[in-house]
Amino acid sequence: MEFKNEQFDLIIDKGLFDSILCGEMSNKNINKALQEIHWVLKPGGTYFIISPAYPDLRMHYLNKSEFKWKIQLFT
Repeated sequence: MEFKNEQFDLIIDKGLFDSILCGEMSNKNINKALQEIHWVLKPGGTYFIISPAYPDLRMHYLNKSEFKWKIQLFT
């Protein structure tokens, strides 16, 4: 991304996360996308994902220790 480090308080994702996981090399690409999101999100910022997928299919990507995100799940 062409943004400075810690640029955003909030990132809303309605479709990107799911779209990446439907493509080729999805594991590599979702990890790269999450690294970029983590990089541009301010400390204490919020990454808000809207997804129709079952949480257990998505949570392991978000629970990586390198991100240290506090995760809240709403269904």
